Amino acid sequence: MSSSTSRRSPTDRSGAPFAGQGLVPQLVQQALDDVRASGMRIVPVCPYVAKFLRRHLIW
Repeated sequence: MSSSTSRRSPTDRSGAPFAGQGLVPQLVQQALDDVRASGMRIVPVCPYVAKFLRRHLIW
């Protein structure tokens, strides 16, 4: 898949000061919304994003 039709989801960590605030799911959902709006596809490199996609089949 070319980079003009897809986006990769790199692995990232939110860090201790932000742990437990639910920021990562919000970030993932907003990124997926952006990808959907652009008409692109996501390439889930990050294990969290891959798991999120499996759990939320609407994507």
